Amino acid sequence: MKMDSCLFTLVFGLSMLGGCLARVVTVSPGPLIRVEGQTVSIRCDVTEYSGPSEQDFEWAMSKEANGKKMNIISSFDTRYSNPLLRKRVASGDISVVRLKDNEVELKIAEVKSTDAGFYWCQTPSTDSVISGNYEAKVQLTVILNTLKVSPLTPPPVVPEGSDLTLSCNVTRELSHPTYLSVTWSVKRGATSEEILTFGPQGDVVTGAKYTRRYADGGIRLVPGKNGFFELVISKVTTSDEGTYECNGTEWTYENGGKWIKIVESTKEMGTVSVTPTDEEELRLAWTNDQQHHQHNHPSDPRHHRCQQQPAGHTGPRQHRSKQQREQQQQHPRALDPPGAYPEPSPRRLPQAPRPVDKTDDEQPPPLPQPNKKAVKIQRV
Repeated sequence: MKMDSCLFTLVFGLSMLGGCLARVVTVSPGPLIRVEGQTVSIRCDVTEYSGPSEQDFEWAMSKEANGKKMNIISSFDTRYSNPLLRKRVASGDISVVRLKDNEVELKIAEVKSTDAGFYWCQTPSTDSVISGNYEAKVQLTVILNTLKVSPLTPPPVVPEGSDLTLSCNVTRELSHPTYLSVTWSVKRGATSEEILTFGPQGDVVTGAKYTRRYADGGIRLVPGKNGFFELVISKVTTSDEGTYECNGTEWTYENGGKWIKIVESTKEMGTVSVTPTDEEELRLAWTNDQQHHQHNHPSDPRHHRCQQQPAGHTGPRQHRSKQQREQQQQHPRALDPPGAYPEPSPRRLPQAPRPVDKTDDEQPPPLPQPNKKAVKIQRV
């Protein structure tokens, strides 16, 4: 009787121990939404198991939730893969990576639209008592890459103290619940520094060097319609010079409460130089002076001839011989090339008035006649 009691206690203890170690297999929470051509990673781990600490894993997939399974890859059996997938496994496009003794990751380097379906992670039993679950599945949805990033080219040169507007358009075709974010950054040499990110939750995240400036209003975000965004940098300085970039990213929010980046695209906007205030004022003054000078002397060939020479330079006359210089003093224009000075037009002398021809019909006016009166002569 005593022996039976001891045997009962041992069996009961072993059953209780097996009940505590009920195997649990879990995979990445889904459904998973990924973009065609991008990398896909699906994790799987096992807990509450007995036997060796390092566990084996097998992956399979089906088009339907309860459809026929097709073997993909195994962590221990090289002949496990379906013949239709062996080429992709051999090339490394499909692989299994061990992360821990009890955790692995299925990786697809470039996912295809035909890879969409349900993925099963299975663990061969090493337990003394079969208990718990030995497989878990997750759905994978593959969407087309429709992300487009279209930045506007900023002005290549801006005066110091003015505003710089950086415009970028980020769009995608919405077929599944995905979210967008836009990031502006500036590159100087090999170093790229983030300025500001908007999204995917509608929040704003600034780079470390731009946090205070954004809080003071020196950087403003202007969201527009149809994926159009503007970043305005006020009162630029020479430290704002560099090559600006715009990044658009598409995200998905999974059941585990994680934001997953599924595709991104970065486009260069353009290089911006900032003209210091002093140099800008001198440049504007010089430009205005040149325009004013040309307005006052629009077509004088001697003026243009002189403008081509630097101040204090007399051109080829520095190389003339002594004889040429003496000849130049006697005849100042003798050595100038033809056409250097416009030839004076011949002076016209005043002419005497032409005599008027008189015809027979035109007679001169009659001369005045003396008054004819009888003169009486007296005789003495």
